[in-house]
Amino acid sequence: MPRPPPIAAAPQFPMTSLLCGGALVVSISQMLGRGIEPLVMDERAFWAQPWRLLTSALPHGSPAHLIFNLLWCWILGTHAEHFLGRWRVGVLIILSAAGSAAAEFALYRGGIGLSGIVYALFGTLWVMSRIVPSLRGLMTRNTALLFLVWFVLCILTTWMGWMNVANYAHAAGLGIGVLLGFAYAAKDWRRWAGWLGAVGLSISAILAAWVWRPYVNLRWTDALIERAQPFLDQGQDALALPMLRAAWERDPADIALAFNTALLSFRTGDVPGAIRVLARWSADGRGGNEMSGLAIALAGQTLATYPWDALVIAGYAVAFDPANADAWDVLSAARFAVGDVTGAIDAAESGLSADPSLGGLRERVQWIRTVGYRQWADKEDGHG
Repeated sequence: MPRPPPIAAAPQFPMTSLLCGGALVVSISQMLGRGIEPLVMDERAFWAQPWRLLTSALPHGSPAHLIFNLLWCWILGTHAEHFLGRWRVGVLIILSAAGSAAAEFALYRGGIGLSGIVYALFGTLWVMSRIVPSLRGLMTRNTALLFLVWFVLCILTTWMGWMNVANYAHAAGLGIGVLLGFAYAAKDWRRWAGWLGAVGLSISAILAAWVWRPYVNLRWTDALIERAQPFLDQGQDALALPMLRAAWERDPADIALAFNTALLSFRTGDVPGAIRVLARWSADGRGGNEMSGLAIALAGQTLATYPWDALVIAGYAVAFDPANADAWDVLSAARFAVGDVTGAIDAAESGLSADPSLGGLRERVQWIRTVGYRQWADKEDGHG
C-alpha cells in the first residue's frame, strides 16, 4: 500500500483530519477523567440526542486502541480522500459511523471507537482496487489479509473472554464500506445497488437499534431493561412495567429483576401482578432476605385495604426466609385481619421462636388472647 502523507499535509485532507483530531481530543479528555457520557451510545440517541450515533466513534478504551485506530484511519482516510474527494469520504464517515454504532447497540451493547469507520474505509478501498484499473496496487494482498485476520481474531478473543471488541460494528462498517466501494467505482447496475445497499444497511441498523432491539439483541434482558430505564427516570412506571416484566419473564432467576418487577407492579396498582412474581419465585424454590423484605413491605402496605392479598404476600415472606421474625409478624397481622385469630397467634409464636427478643410479637400474642378474640366474637355476634 502506498505510504500515507505526512501529518503536515492534514489541511489537504479535511475530513480525515477532522475525524482523527476529534477522536484524539475526546479520547485524551476521557483518559484524563473528563466526562464523555453525552457522546457515547445509548437509548437516547433515538428520541432526544441523535448525535450519539456519530460521536460514539470518538472515545477510545485505551491508548493502544486509540493509536491503532488513528494510524489506520489516517492511512486509509487520506488515500480515500485523495481518490474520492472530501464529500464522498464525508458520506462514508456518516453512514459507517451511524450504521456501525447502531448495529453494535442493536445486537449487543453500545461500543466506542473508530473501528467501524476504519473497516468501512478498508472495504471501500479494497473494492475500488479490484474494479478501477489505475488503483490495482492501492490495497495490497498483505493489507487485506491483515484486516481479515484481525477481524476473525477479534471475534475469537471476544468469544473467549480475553477482550471485549465491538465485532458487530466491525461487520457493519465493513459491509457499508464494500457497498460504497461499488457505489463509487462501478459503472453499471452495481453502482445503484451499492448506494441502495449502503444506505439501506445503515438505516436497517438504526431501525434495529431503535425499534427492534428488544427482539434482536443478543442480551435480551439487558436490552429490555435499558429500554425501560428512560421511562423509570421520568417516573413513568406504567410505561416501564411491561418491558421490565418481559425482561423478568426471560430471566426469572435474576433477583434484581424479580424484586423490581414486583415492586413496580405494586406501585402501579397491579397487586395481582406483584403476587405472580412472588409466586413464581417461591415455586422455583428460591428464597432470600431481599425478596422476604420486599414481601414484608408489600404485605404491610396492603394490609388495611386488601387483607386477603396481604395474607398471600405475607405467606411468601415467610416462605422466602422462615427465620425472619418480621415475616412472621406481618403474617400474624394478616391472619388476624382476615379473622384467623388462632392462626395469628401461631404465626406470632413462630416469630418469637425465630427471634425471642422481639417484644412486639409477645405483646401481639397477649393482645390477641385478651382483646382480639373478644373483638372478633363481637363481630360474629353482630353478623348473627
